[in-house]
Amino acid sequence: MRLYRASLPPPHLTVENPALWHHKAMKGKKALPINPQAWVTLREMPGTRVAFWVVESCPYCTKQHFHLAGARDDDPEERLGEAKAPCRPEHTYILALPPRAQTKGGKRAQQRRERRENRRLTRGGALEDE
Repeated sequence: MRLYRASLPPPHLTVENPALWHHKAMKGKKALPINPQAWVTLREMPGTRVAFWVVESCPYCTKQHFHLAGARDDDPEERLGEAKAPCRPEHTYILALPPRAQTKGGKRAQQRRERRENRRLTRGGALEDE
């Protein structure tokens, strides 16, 4: 039996892409393809009429990548979706906009609904106990 350094996992447990780690646990089963999401921001290049979707942290290599979003007059959201990773052309990821944070009014409304629900449950529970 080989001894491995404690800081590194044995080679048979090493997977380059953390998104695929769970596939090692599926011995003998066919793994489904995974296309991780990559959050993007739109950036226009100064002095040009071209815009790019910027992936700040690639799910495969954690580096920054650029994907063409089109000219200024084009709708850049048409270019969102599945794209090949420049660092690994055999892998793809999904270009997606990051989720929007709730507005202050949305948070308050949600908290109000939760309070009403809790009151309703406590009143209903008190009636059932009597």
